[in-house]
Order: sequence, then C-alpha cells, then structure tokens
Amino acid sequence: MLIHLSVWNFAIIDQLELDFTPGLNVLTGETGAGKSIILEALATLRGSHVGDEVIRWGEDEARIDAVFKIEPGHCSKEISEILLESGIDLDDHHLILTRELKRGRSNLCRINGRVTTLSLLSGVAQQLVDLHAQGEQASLIQPRKQHDLLDRFAGVEELRDILASRVKRLRQVQRQLKGLQIDEREMARRIDRLQYEIEEISRARLELGEDGALEQELRVLSNAEKVIHLADSIYRCVDSGTEREPSARDQLANGHRMLKQLVQVDDSMAEKVKMVEEVLPVLEELGRGVRAYRDSVELDPRRLVSVEERLRLINDLKRKYGDSIEEILDYLERAKRELEAISSHEQRVNVLEEKSELLSEIASFAGELSTTRLEASKRLQSEIEEILPTIGMDGVRFRVAVEREEGEGITVGQKSYRLNETGIDRVEFLVATANGEPLKPLRKIASSGEICRTMLAIRSVLCDADQIPVLVFDEIDSGMGARGGAVIGEKLLRLSRSHQVVCVTHLPQIASLAGNHLRITKEKAGCRTVTKAWRLLGDARIEELNEMMGSVGAHGRQGAIEMYEAGQKRREAEVSARVQFAPAEAQ
Repeated sequence: MLIHLSVWNFAIIDQLELDFTPGLNVLTGETGAGKSIILEALATLRGSHVGDEVIRWGEDEARIDAVFKIEPGHCSKEISEILLESGIDLDDHHLILTRELKRGRSNLCRINGRVTTLSLLSGVAQQLVDLHAQGEQASLIQPRKQHDLLDRFAGVEELRDILASRVKRLRQVQRQLKGLQIDEREMARRIDRLQYEIEEISRARLELGEDGALEQELRVLSNAEKVIHLADSIYRCVDSGTEREPSARDQLANGHRMLKQLVQVDDSMAEKVKMVEEVLPVLEELGRGVRAYRDSVELDPRRLVSVEERLRLINDLKRKYGDSIEEILDYLERAKRELEAISSHEQRVNVLEEKSELLSEIASFAGELSTTRLEASKRLQSEIEEILPTIGMDGVRFRVAVEREEGEGITVGQKSYRLNETGIDRVEFLVATANGEPLKPLRKIASSGEICRTMLAIRSVLCDADQIPVLVFDEIDSGMGARGGAVIGEKLLRLSRSHQVVCVTHLPQIASLAGNHLRITKEKAGCRTVTKAWRLLGDARIEELNEMMGSVGAHGRQGAIEMYEAGQKRREAEVSARVQFAPAEAQ
C-alpha cells in the first residue's frame, strides 16, 4: 500500500506531501491544478524517461519519495526476488523508493536509503504501482502480464509451474544428449584414441616436479669429471693444502698463532683474535661440505643414459598433452571422463528414456493447460463484455486470444507446436472500440479515457488474480455523465476491496465514495505558481462535492450532503469486504 508521497521541485510543485489510506483515494481540483503532475511523479518512480525540463525553474534538483507498506505475507514473488538478489532488506515491512533528478547530471536512485540503479528502482515500483494515464504503459498492456493474469483467473498456476520445471529439465536432457550423440564410427575411433592416450600417460607414472629434478641431475651427470675436479680443487684450497700450497684454513691458523703473539705485546688486538677464532670453524665446515659433495658425485654413464631417456619421454608427452606435468595429468583425467561418457551405452539409453518420458508428460500438461486456458478465456471475455456497456463502452468488443503456435517443439494430438516454459499458447487481450472496427491489441487503443475504462473492466474481473497492490487511474471519467460516473465509482469501490485505488476524477459521484479525498489547487506564491494539496474532511468535502456538482444555494448544498452521506454509507459497506488492506476510517 502507498502510504506517503513526497515531491520536491517537480514541474510547478515546490514541495508537496500527500498521505494515502487503504481503499479508494481520489484527487480532485480544477484543470491545470497539478493532479496529472502528481501522477507524472509516480510515473517517474516507475522508470518514465524525464529530462531537465521537469525540474522546477530556478532549481537544480528535484526529488520524489514514495513510502509503501508491505503487509506480512503479501510481498509478491517478483519483489521478493528483486530485493533478495540486490541484498536489500525490507525494513519493518516498509519500502521507501527515491528518485533524485539533477540538472545536467545523472539521476540518483535509492531503495530504503541504499543507492541502486534506475532499472532496479523501476522494477520494484512497477510491481507496486500500476498507472493508467495518458502516455503511461500499464502492466496490463504487456502480453506476458495478460498471460499471467489469465492463468491466475483459470487457476492453473500450479500446473504451469509443474510444466515449467519439466520443460527446464527437457532442455538439460537435450543438451546432454547432444554431447552423447556421436557418429558410431567416429565414436569407435575416439574410444581407441582415448584408450591409447590414457595408457601412454598412465604407463609413464609421472610425478609432479619430476622434470625439474631430472634436469638438475642431468646437468651434474653430464659434467661429472668437471664437477669432481672443481670440488676437489675447492676442498684443497679451503681445507687440504700442502706445505708448498697451504690451504686457507692452514694460513688462517698460522695467522691466529701470530695474532696471539701480538696480543702479548699489544692487548688492543685481542678482539681480532676472537674474530679469527670465529672464522676457523666456518672454514672447517665448508671444507667438510665440499669434500662430501665431491665424494657423492659419481661417473655413472648408465644413470646418465637413464635420466636422458626419462626426460625424452616426459618432453614427448608434453608435446602431445600439455606444457607441464600438471597439464598432462589434467588431460589424463579429462580423457578418462570422456571415455567413460561416450562408451557408456547404458547412460545414453537412460537419457533417451528420460527424454521420452518428459516429452510425454509435457505434451499432456501443455495440452491440458491450453484447453483450460481456452475455456477460461471465454469466461473472462464474457464477464468483461458484461461490464463494458455499464461504464460508457457501448459497442466495444473484447476478446482473449489464446492461440497455439505451430512449429518444432512438442507434439500435442497430431500437430507440433512451439514450446516454452508457459506451454504452447500465445495469449493477448484484443479490443475493438467501435462497431465495424477490427480487433486490435489493447496497447493500440488511442484514447486514454477508453483505455482506462477498459482496464477498469478487466481489473474488476481479475481483481483476485492481480497481485499489483496499488492501481492509479487518470481520466477514467472523461466524457462520462452522472449515471456513468456512478457506475464507474461502484467499480472502483469494489476494486478497492483487494487493491488500493488512487483516482483523479472530475465527477462527484466518484469522489463521494472515497475514504481519502485530496483537493489539488494551484496558487500564487509571489511571482510563482505552486501546487498545493489539501486533505478534505467533513464540511470541506461537502463543499468540494457541491462545487463539483455546480450547485448553488441551500438546495444544492443539501444535494451534496446527501451524496456524501450515501457515498460514505456505501463505502463503509465495502470496507468490511476487504481482503488485503486494513479498513479505512470513515471521514
């Protein structure tokens, strides 16, 4: 339910605060006062494209806030999915939608204070408010929405969900079969190839990091004589000298002895003795390490040949299957999986059996769904055509077209039809607004008054199937007299049992039925014109009804009083029948 609407610096509105109640809300006022601007503000929240021209002259920014209360258990599946995917919490069962328009800059959109995209904002707003006004695209214009409403009217949502799940599974099975359906000869060749490759890689018994270790060993084995000679020379230099060529350790030991003698003369060199004593063990350790390395290196031609052959095998496998041992082993696992898949005859048989079962189920469900839709469409169009003449739509024909689309997809009966997750039908509402005119899609009705009244008739029948909580109507009484206006008022009031209804009206017969009456005025503020809104109560409502009736004198006022009292009595009778919204207080 829409609780509150705030508009700042939008067109001729400087600041406007509007409170709404459950049930029927009406906006009245003289032509040009700004009623349509308020609806345009709502349209802007629903994603309507607007430019800088809607920002009030002399201001840099405009802003629109709408506060909605979502009753527990009444949040639609579509809104829940949008909020969940976006990580937006439904704070205290309230949603605050905000759109800020900045002159020469990008819009800023928020949901519950969280910055979001215009697409997301409009997606939520369109699930909360449907707007029937000049130039606005109500959700009922869309064939997909018409399809959904017909299915709810027919009571086939559960069957459609089952069908959708089967169609989704069929798509998965078809993709699976596509991977399994290979030419038999090609499959045999592929199996032989995979078996050879798996055997070749498995026989090699590769280990991760093995190639690096072998390359290091090969470098040592290939240069064994040179390595031994160098290691021996280093050892002699460090720790195994001769009298003629003393080692570094021998010379350092000799220096150590001389330093000790020097300290006896000058003890300031004592620290240097300690330094030499620290270095001597290091040289001894270095010598032992080099000697051990020299002794470990062997001249082993057979090991050299073995390492070279192993590296040759690994490099050959790399050339075929990957640039590293890791990639080769990954290829091995993929080859095993592919071999298992294409050589499994049982798997193909199982998938084919599942496909056959799915096609049979889908054909049955789709046929039943289509038949039920067709029957429901006749009931729906009959009920709507009964209403149309009562709201000034004499001679208007309404049809619910349910057509099966022939083509490749699913066989139902003796024919093949295109298939999607909703079945085999294309659904669209068609209207002919005058005798002799052909039926055409609802979206092609030119007159805003006609389309509003047609929408009212449709929604009156589909009120229980329609999940959008707030319905807004503009110009619905265009060209209507008192009698027709009274009927339209009754339809709006009846619709307000299950929806919150907001209506711009010029007829007192409609205004008298509302639980919330807002008068929109245009006033001078200095040299500027501003739009104001007043919530009318008691005598103020009677005066407004009297003015709308064009009455004068006491007799005219008495007529307004009687109309107001009768309207409120009728409204109170409807309040008790409301399903979704809390009762509105009588004014």
